[in-house]
Amino acid sequence: MSVQFFGQYLLQHRYIRADQLLAAIELQREKNLKFGEYATANGYVSAANVEKIKQLQQTKDIYFGEAAIELKILTADEVDNILQRQKADHVLLGDALVQLGHIDSDAVNKALDEFKKEQKEYAATEIAVPVEANELRAITGTSIAITTKMLLRVAGILAKPGKISTKAIPISPDSIATRVAVWGKKPLKLTLCTPPEVAKQIARAFFADEVDREDQALIEDANREFINIAVGNVVTKLVQGGETLELEPPETIALDDIGATGIFSEIGTPYGTVALVISR
Repeated sequence: MSVQFFGQYLLQHRYIRADQLLAAIELQREKNLKFGEYATANGYVSAANVEKIKQLQQTKDIYFGEAAIELKILTADEVDNILQRQKADHVLLGDALVQLGHIDSDAVNKALDEFKKEQKEYAATEIAVPVEANELRAITGTSIAITTKMLLRVAGILAKPGKISTKAIPISPDSIATRVAVWGKKPLKLTLCTPPEVAKQIARAFFADEVDREDQALIEDANREFINIAVGNVVTKLVQGGETLELEPPETIALDDIGATGIFSEIGTPYGTVALVISR
């Protein structure tokens, strides 16, 4: 059993089809605006200020509202007000599926109870890194936490940490593998493996317009940019702690080049499971 979102559970247990899940997620994307989009749509910030906030977020591990306050674009009271309104307008996946007529509310409630029981072990708020990870423990925990945050902040993809192992984990064979080498006293490599729908959503976030599934070069380019931002934030945090580290430009690699040694971590998303691999 792996970490999952509710939609993946419904799909796996044949409550719905893949096309129905994607339709419901698309409805959520339309209705559930990200903080910046919501603030812009409701007249709190201008499009120009949104870009300033996003630029700050790429250099600091902070939320959109925190960045807006730091830049004096919004007050703390305005951020709280936006968050409350955003929460009240939020459409849950089950509600979206019911609205589209793909499932009834009784089936949603039944499946949700089953899902919560099955995923109980992943409900912990802290990331538990195996003791055998040794000197990679610090960067593993930091990398998982920041990658999870960046999937949401940069690409609008909800994500949550799953299993962490010193043994190789299953990786979808059609995933895009993107690697960044980090140089320091003990060089290491961080590789992010994104299944097709996750990779495509990342590309949509960077290029705004609809990205064609067949435009592999564009999708790979966006995923390289994403890991560059994510690992850049990881390195910034570690450097603040006293380490001396440098990044190499990201590269797309073959799945066979990942290797079988390192720390393998699952990150669940509504579009499938992302794998984060940290190795020497």
